[in-house]
Amino acid sequence: MVRTATFDGVLPIRTLSQEPNVEDEATMVSVSPDWQTDVHGRFLVEDISVWMFLKMTQPEERERTIRWFWYSSCLLFSKRGDYDETLRGLGLNRNDEGRYYSPWCFIHVGEWSVEDLARHFYNCGLRLKQANILFYEFARNWLGKLSAPPETPDWAHLPTPWELFN
Repeated sequence: MVRTATFDGVLPIRTLSQEPNVEDEATMVSVSPDWQTDVHGRFLVEDISVWMFLKMTQPEERERTIRWFWYSSCLLFSKRGDYDETLRGLGLNRNDEGRYYSPWCFIHVGEWSVEDLARHFYNCGLRLKQANILFYEFARNWLGKLSAPPETPDWAHLPTPWELFN
């Protein structure tokens, strides 16, 4: 339903991100190394879901921090409980009741931290159970395939993000 609404122009609403088309051949070829497969060679829906969430919540390409965003995000989720502890340190209500799934682009001026990422994911509706199970497995796999950490962005020379209007 979300995919159909996206293609029909009903979604994304206001500042929400557009859902990537995972049925597109080019998309499948470019991201399939990030996804694990089952014993029958089918992609795990859990990996597709995590990939879609991260893709929809990443910074805009023009900001040149996408690779760092994925790396930092996977580091956050690669240890069970780190997301929860970070939220606790921020004093955010860790109750998942009444929170909605609403992914939108990560917007931040200047250097950002793990706390900024955790706050962003919390505001996008990421639940603790998802972080500790789905995101944990994806992050461990993604980091395991990484040959070297990405280069740290040159924070002083990044373009200012565009403001999203609600």
